[in-house]
Amino acid sequence: MLLLATSNSLFVPDMLNILPQDASVRSGNNSSGGGGGDGLGDLPAIKISNDFPNIWTDDNDVVRARSHFSGKQRQVWQLGMDAFEAGKWDVARNHFDDVLKWSDGKDGPSCHLLGRMKEYNFEAPASWQGFWQS
Repeated sequence: MLLLATSNSLFVPDMLNILPQDASVRSGNNSSGGGGGDGLGDLPAIKISNDFPNIWTDDNDVVRARSHFSGKQRQVWQLGMDAFEAGKWDVARNHFDDVLKWSDGKDGPSCHLLGRMKEYNFEAPASWQGFWQS
């Protein structure tokens, strides 16, 4: 499933059946020229109401997947993510290493990000914009 999120919108090309009843859908605006298009073409933009369920606390699978983390561990992981996005990969590495110690090396996201950063010797590329671009 392709899922892109910006501020209050989700873009889900093929999964419209998962929406709450009060969600609204509009098409992307791919106008060219002097500045109006969002570059999304015909992708639907889905506005989710504030009544959408809180997946972090209401979805049993998500709750179970997150259960091995304490609040402090989530806080340290978020510090790692903030440093990672900011291009401070030496700092991010330390935080993700701490998370791995607490999880007996089983935290998949930390392992993945450490592996990607290792490919660049834990130094963000000069063109780093806070995310991987494929």
